[in-house]
Amino acid sequence: SEAAPLLVDDASPLQRIVAILAASGANIDPWTLHSPALEGAGYRRGDILLVSLGETPASGDIVCAQIYDWAKGRAETVFRMFQPPYLVAATSDPNYLRPHLVEDGKVVIKGVVVHSIRSRT
Repeated sequence: SEAAPLLVDDASPLQRIVAILAASGANIDPWTLHSPALEGAGYRRGDILLVSLGETPASGDIVCAQIYDWAKGRAETVFRMFQPPYLVAATSDPNYLRPHLVEDGKVVIKGVVVHSIRSRT
């Protein structure tokens, strides 16, 4: 998959960061990026992306979205740049260059990336 929910133990400083943001009233959902789809926008594999759920995106925002395959009964979570009315990748990897139309009912934007964290390793 392109991304996975962030899994950290309770002693991790990352857990404290997410808890502080949640305590501030922000509806933040942390994810770990696993794809090169946003390398051109400065995001790398392994980056932690903090998504503000339910926030309305502006043109150029990085968003978390779900692409539904109703025939197979599944959804894929992706991170893309919002260029209304499309979600587009920012990469030279041809596997990710297909734009996704947001208005077709198959693509739902879940939130906007408001922070990212990159570890040294």
